[in-house]
Amino acid sequence: MSNIKRILSLLLCFIFFSCAVYSQEPTATEIFNETLDITEEYYHFGITKEQLLQSAVDYLLENNPEMLGVLSKGAYEALDENSYYLTKEEYLSRLEDVTMEISGIGAMLQVQNGKPTITEVIRNSPAIVSGLKAGDVILNVNGIPVFGYAVEDVVKLVRGPKGTSVNLQIERNGKILDFKIIRSVITLETVSYKKLEKNNSGYVKIDSFSNNTYKEFQTALLRLASAGVDKIILDLRNNPGGYLISAVNIANFFVPESKPLVTEDFPGDDVDFTYFSQGDFERFKVVVLVNEYSASASEVVTGAIKINKAGIVVGTTTFGKGTVQSSHELPNGDGLWLTVAQYNLPDGTNIHGTGINPDYFVQNEVVPVNLTQMPNITKEKVLKIGDKTEQVQVIKQYLEVLGFTFRENDDFYDDEMFEAIKLFQGSTGLYPYGVADITTQAKILEMAGQATKTIDNQLEKAKELIYEMR
Repeated sequence: MSNIKRILSLLLCFIFFSCAVYSQEPTATEIFNETLDITEEYYHFGITKEQLLQSAVDYLLENNPEMLGVLSKGAYEALDENSYYLTKEEYLSRLEDVTMEISGIGAMLQVQNGKPTITEVIRNSPAIVSGLKAGDVILNVNGIPVFGYAVEDVVKLVRGPKGTSVNLQIERNGKILDFKIIRSVITLETVSYKKLEKNNSGYVKIDSFSNNTYKEFQTALLRLASAGVDKIILDLRNNPGGYLISAVNIANFFVPESKPLVTEDFPGDDVDFTYFSQGDFERFKVVVLVNEYSASASEVVTGAIKINKAGIVVGTTTFGKGTVQSSHELPNGDGLWLTVAQYNLPDGTNIHGTGINPDYFVQNEVVPVNLTQMPNITKEKVLKIGDKTEQVQVIKQYLEVLGFTFRENDDFYDDEMFEAIKLFQGSTGLYPYGVADITTQAKILEMAGQATKTIDNQLEKAKELIYEMR
C-alpha cells in the first residue's frame, strides 16, 4: 500500500471512530484525550501518554503560572472528599487555632454529599441570633451556588470583615429560607461544663478538638472533681472532629490503662500505629452523647469508650468519617490537606461512611417556643447600661430564647447585657450601639415569636442513665 493510501486509510478510520464515539459535540477533555491516544499510537519516534501529559502540564504552567491553583485543585478532584489543594489564604485559615478570634457568623460546617451543611451554631453568635440551626443546608452565599464546594471555599465566602453582611440561602426541611447576617468577631472556646443537680454528676460539652481542647477539658474535669463529681455526661453532638491526638488524650480519662484506643492504618508497607490508654486519669464514669454530626475525632473518643465498655453511648448514629489527614505547606504558601491513613476502632473496624451506632437510640424533637407564660416586653422605655428594672430581666429572658446566655439573669443592665444587645442589633440590621431602644425591643419580641426549641430527649436519657450509676 502506498503512503498516500495508508494516510487516507488512517484518516477514514479516525473519522469513522470519531463519529462512532461522539454522538454529540465532543468536550475539550475528550478531544485532548483523543489527541494523546492517537499520538501515542502512531508517532514514529515513540512516546507515551504520560510523557505527553507531563509536557502539556509543563507548557501550561510555564506560559500561565496563574493556573497553578486551578490545575492542582483539578488534580485533587481525583482524591477523596477530605483531600484538598488549598490556596495560601485557605491553608492559613485551615491551620488557624480555633481559640483565635475570627470574623464571621459563628457557624461550623461540613460537606455532606456535596451539600455544605451547618453542624453547629456557636453560642452568642450572629448565626444563632439570625436563627440558623444545625442541619441547615447552605444553597448559596451572596447569590453564588455552593453545591459541591469544599468546606474551605464556602468558609471563604461566608467570612469577612466585622460589620459587613453576608446573604445566605438555606434549605431546612424542604423549605427555602433567606438570611442576611452581619458578621462579627467570634471568640471560640471548645469546652463548656457544669455540675448537675444529682448524684455527683457533671456535664461537659466539646464543640471541636483543637490543640487547646485537652487543656480546656482537663481544667473542666479538675474543677468538677473538686466539686465532688465522679461521673459525667460527655456531649459530642455536632462535633465535627479535629486533632486525633487531642481525642486520644481525652479518651485517656475514661478508658482503663493499656486498652487500645485507635489505630492509624497507613497504606502499603507503612507501619500502622496503635494508641493505648495511659489510664492516668481514669476515675470518671461517662455517658457519651452523639448525633449524625459527630464526626472524626469525636468518633474516635466515642468508639474507644464504647468498644472498651468504659461508658454508655446515647443519641443517633454518628457521621462516619474514618480517615486521617496531614498538612503540607508548599514553597509558594499554598498547602495540601491530604488523606494519609484511615483509623480503625479498637475492635479493628473502620466506620468511614457508616458511623457508630449508640447503645440507646434516641431522637430529639423541635417545637415552637411557647411565649404565653413569659412576661411581656412593654416597649415603654429605652433601656441602657446602668439601668436596674424588671424590664431588663424580661428582655434577658427573651434574648435567652434566641440563644444568648447570661452569667446573671437579673434586672441589672450590665456590660454583658450591653454587648448582647449590641450583637443582636448588628446581627439583625439595626444600628449596633448597645441601647435597648423601642425598635430593638420590638425586634427582640418579633424574633422570639418565630423561635423554636429542641426538646432534648437525648440529654434527658443521658441524665437518667448517669443518675443511676453508682
